[in-house]
Amino acid sequence: MIQINEYRLGNYIRVDRMIRQICLINNDTRFEGGPYVGFSGSEEHPYECCRSSRVAALPLDGGMLESFGFRKVAGLWRTPLMNYSWLAGLDHQFVAVDESSRPFGSGMRHVHQLQNLFFVFEGVELSLNRALA
Repeated sequence: MIQINEYRLGNYIRVDRMIRQICLINNDTRFEGGPYVGFSGSEEHPYECCRSSRVAALPLDGGMLESFGFRKVAGLWRTPLMNYSWLAGLDHQFVAVDESSRPFGSGMRHVHQLQNLFFVFEGVELSLNRALA
């Protein structure tokens, strides 16, 4: 089950234990079962109700950060994609910090939260290493 209002096109989710990328969002509640999400990489059943147990948020951890190209530098998770407008990196609890090590928000727990924050502040879409997707 996912909360559709937290997601946007391009976010990654877990569907039946596989990583999938959202390519369609239907938030029209007139459809039976509520909002639906469509995802790439599945020819058999490319959409699912957001309340389904088949879909879940993708947990954020060090391995996922590495899959997006992040590396630990001076105690922070950083990526060459950062234009360093204000975001210095992520600390050990996945809290975004500025150049003065001041936290911005709270720790992120899911991949879509990182994707959304990164896109808003850096203007770059994070993509997984194709070996994982």
